[in-house]
Amino acid sequence: MRNPRSFLCTLTAVAVFGAVLVGSAEGRAELTPEQLTELRTKLEPNLSSEQKEVRRLAVLALGAMVDKKELKTFSKYATDVDPVVKHGALVALALRGEKAGTSGIEKELAAAEADTLDLTIAELLQPLPLETQTQLLKNVLKKPANEPLRLAVFTWIARDGDDALYALTSSVTAIKAAEVRDPLLKVLLKYPREQALEVVKAQLKSKEAAGRLVGLELAKAINSHDSLQAVAAALEDKDEAVKKAAEAILFSVKHPAIVPLLEARVKENPKDIASIVLLKEFGSANLLEVLYPLVEGDNPPLEQEQYNEMLSVIATAKNDRSKQILQAKLASSFEADRVAAAAAIGYSGDSSFLANLVPMATDGSQAIRLNAAISFGLLKDPAAISTITDALQKEADKDVKLALIRSMGEIGDSSVVSNLQFMMTERDNDLRLAAMDALVALKAIDATSAIEYVAQDPDPLVRWKAIVALFQIDPVVYGERLKKEVANAPDDAFFETLATLPEATKTKLEEEVLRSTRSELALGLVKSAIAKGRPGIEMLRKAVDLSSDKDVTNLALQSLATYAEADDFDRIKGALENTDRKLRLMGLRTLLSYEKSKTEAIFLAQVNSDDPLFQVMGIYGLVK
Repeated sequence: MRNPRSFLCTLTAVAVFGAVLVGSAEGRAELTPEQLTELRTKLEPNLSSEQKEVRRLAVLALGAMVDKKELKTFSKYATDVDPVVKHGALVALALRGEKAGTSGIEKELAAAEADTLDLTIAELLQPLPLETQTQLLKNVLKKPANEPLRLAVFTWIARDGDDALYALTSSVTAIKAAEVRDPLLKVLLKYPREQALEVVKAQLKSKEAAGRLVGLELAKAINSHDSLQAVAAALEDKDEAVKKAAEAILFSVKHPAIVPLLEARVKENPKDIASIVLLKEFGSANLLEVLYPLVEGDNPPLEQEQYNEMLSVIATAKNDRSKQILQAKLASSFEADRVAAAAAIGYSGDSSFLANLVPMATDGSQAIRLNAAISFGLLKDPAAISTITDALQKEADKDVKLALIRSMGEIGDSSVVSNLQFMMTERDNDLRLAAMDALVALKAIDATSAIEYVAQDPDPLVRWKAIVALFQIDPVVYGERLKKEVANAPDDAFFETLATLPEATKTKLEEEVLRSTRSELALGLVKSAIAKGRPGIEMLRKAVDLSSDKDVTNLALQSLATYAEADDFDRIKGALENTDRKLRLMGLRTLLSYEKSKTEAIFLAQVNSDDPLFQVMGIYGLVK
């Protein structure tokens, strides 16, 4: 429990300080000489605290408080035997624009041991304004005291530096020695940004193939339009290894520059189904001319999956030649030809082929029946309904039954509602869910009673999908029901559902999760928001505002603190009421980056804190 006397002292201090703050020309309150003296008295003992952070903040605060006359005396801390005090003093001097501060920082960086370099860089550079950081780092990179320092500084810039600082990494292109340059290029590969494009261009002009290969790797890591265009240009490289590397990158990202390569691959290897699929995605003008010779003739030497894919692509052309090929396949005595035809008819969009498809629904071949069932749905011709319903009654194969049920929904004719309702009584969950999805596709209001029956299912997954289905049929009636069911939704199914819902509904469900006791779901939303970077800020704000789960709110607050946006001031301030000391510290530390006029009262309240770290941070917040 807090000491009553200490608490009274704090109240008194706040009252006294608040009463005598003097207004400055900018409208912000300033501390009187008497107040500064009192604060310095509180700071002095903290310069020898056992806590490093306390000592660092104490000397930073002292450096901000001393006047010009006292600066020489304060400068003695810049040579203190305690590195924490020394570093804090150098930063304080640099923040005041004193050359002794910046030159001292350069010397400390040069003298730092390899195992403490990262910590030294963070302590000395992080608190400085961008302009000062830039000048210091330019100097270090231009004439580094040693190579470990150059590498550590380069890494800090690439990993943690502002975008303007990242531009300094282009200096790597001026380094001739491979043993110095290559480790720096590996850093850029690990922390790529768009600004590294200049390095890519320089590397791709390298006389050495090895240098150009590194340029390609970096271009792939950046993965922007311009970087991939640079990779495409490397297809003309004279070195075979460079050309192959460029090809591999363009294939991995499905870049349009690979179309001619894909066409050549398919001509050379008709079984290259992956290349055919990619050509189809790109809409290659030459694709049909490549495919026609491969499928014409009876029973071509192709795997069935490859054959189905090729013939389906040809069917989408909807021209006389493709129609003639389909007719020939339907008349073939080879099962492989008829399977491929059954798969391709749906892509032709030609209902005249329905007469050929109907007998295939009861063919002795499961593969023909399955592909015919799928094609019924693709053709979307209501004339196929009677064939589908008859086939469904006779069919024993589960995969074919599922395809027939899905086709009912895809055709979109409400006459199948009663058939689908009957399928909802099946014992097999997959068949029931397929029927439910088909009813949702039809958006049939008269199907809700059957789905309501499934919505009482003991299986949480089936129940959740049923309620989602009801909502999709009538969002107004079933909106509240869907929100309430969030409490029981399986995690994977919930996130799968989110991706299918309208944005407004998705937002309401997410908010419902944050208000609920579903910690894992809420944490999933927060972690997803964190992974998005700045675009995820709104979700983090909702988590802080709506959730009562401290694990959720604490994680969201920690992430919001990294941005320190003006809109989040009250949320960060709220962290000071948290029972978690680390979170309170995080909040107070973040408030240092806000306007002083908004934080003075907050830091003033910390001046007489029982906790030395809070006390010195409060003083620093008042005087910085």
